Amino acid sequence: MGSQGAEAGGDWLFAAPTGASDAAGEAGAAGTDDGEVAASMAGFHPRQLKDMPRVEMQRLMVKINMPAKVSNDDMRRALTDWWEKRQAKGGGEGEGGGEGEGGDASGESLTAEAPELKDTRVVRLKLDDLNPHLVCRICNGYFRGAHTITECLHTFCKSCLLREFDRGLRVCPHCKVDLGPHPLNVILYDRTMQELVHKILPELEIEDQVHTVMNRLEPEWK
Repeated sequence: MGSQGAEAGGDWLFAAPTGASDAAGEAGAAGTDDGEVAASMAGFHPRQLKDMPRVEMQRLMVKINMPAKVSNDDMRRALTDWWEKRQAKGGGEGEGGGEGEGGDASGESLTAEAPELKDTRVVRLKLDDLNPHLVCRICNGYFRGAHTITECLHTFCKSCLLREFDRGLRVCPHCKVDLGPHPLNVILYDRTMQELVHKILPELEIEDQVHTVMNRLEPEWK
């Protein structure tokens, strides 16, 4: 559980490179403009969809403001259509509309544009503004072992979710979407979210590492 309250460090400021994809901002993806959406999708190519996990495709759907609770095939078609429209709109000025100086429509042009996102400027964000995206809605603490429900993309502490499921809960604790009779099958470890929490609050990462070591040593002490 998130033992450290979300209220702590309300005036703490976090510096992040401009243009980087912020996993914590997915909940507000619908309010981003077209340029921000394109920047968050930099490096994406439809060929990546073949082996991409469902939860990752759902994250991309959220970024382009499309419904994420659809079939995998529908998500692949929607993401491919979005990419093709982006290429036709600004992917290059070469003949045929699909080629430019950076390469053809196979994705080389995206690779050529990537260095433009490496901006040395810094934006300053108050932790209070990030808290809604970093806090478990069950325990109101920062995510510990963050796990995301694939049906609705809401994230919680692993221990919090398991406790609720043990009590018989079969819906999302936040939006109440039905998770079926086996809710453990529709949750995945959210490495991106947990790493983000650890980068912003490194003391939590240290506590988690100590807790992991203690759990491993406990059988030897007994």
